[in-house]
Amino acid sequence: MPAVNLEGIVPSHLAVLPLKSTVVFPRIFIPLSVGRQRSLRLLDDLPGAERHIAVATQLDESAEEVGFNDIHHVGAMVRVQHMLKLPDGTVQLAVLGLRRIKLLSAMAEEPYLSCRVEMLPETPDSLTPIEREALLRRAISSFQQLVTLAPHLPAELASAAGAIDDPLHLAYYIANHIRLTTEQRQEILEMNSAKRSSSACWVTSRMSSRCWSWVGRSKRKPKNRWARRSASISCASS
Repeated sequence: MPAVNLEGIVPSHLAVLPLKSTVVFPRIFIPLSVGRQRSLRLLDDLPGAERHIAVATQLDESAEEVGFNDIHHVGAMVRVQHMLKLPDGTVQLAVLGLRRIKLLSAMAEEPYLSCRVEMLPETPDSLTPIEREALLRRAISSFQQLVTLAPHLPAELASAAGAIDDPLHLAYYIANHIRLTTEQRQEILEMNSAKRSSSACWVTSRMSSRCWSWVGRSKRKPKNRWARRSASISCASS
């Protein structure tokens, strides 16, 4: 049977939008810029109502012509929320990640990539309610501390994180906002649920500790030197 999510049935195949240096997580809104001709053709062919597509990250971010073997095979099914065509021919998108999916095989490479897909279900964790709540509070606390210390993370992110009551959603939220490499984000997307939640908490704690280390050093350095270094601090927003 086809898997069902809040958006309805996950189809057996989807058009695929390859992404450069970007990983889209379920439950997360993200802006995308589209300029390649094959990708623009994909957007032109979208129906007006339920605009669902697959997104997957390229293995080589510099590649322009991308096929099935050139992308990660774990990606996300997304809904295109907004689409704005610009005078230079590019298109700005706002998409919402819906579900993790696995790309099984290519159905067509032209005029754009289309693949057979299946939902990649989230595996339930074995935590007790008390352990789950403790993990959630610890991750939120570390992230809020990180937002306080990092100069490029807006304060609104801290309050938004505090309103999240699901460890998996929180893990995706944190991974989307802290500075990680594309490979690290892809690894988080592919993890099982329990490991992902724990990893997000661990990474956030490490980054928060590193920020505190920078703050301590800054007390012994002139302000202008701290300002120069803050631009490259590892916990800045991506």
